[in-house]
Amino acid sequence: MITFLENRVIPVLIRVGENKILVAVRNGIALTLPFTITGSLFL
Repeated sequence: MITFLENRVIPVLIRVGENKILVAVRNGIALTLPFTITGSLFL
């Protein structure tokens, strides 16, 4: 099972993680998440 993950799944996930659009979305969410959490505490 581990070798299946290493050979088949992990390379696909690496390619998805290097996608420019997905990286931009991930960075945008990471940037706004602290403000969202802070705002929800004071709402």
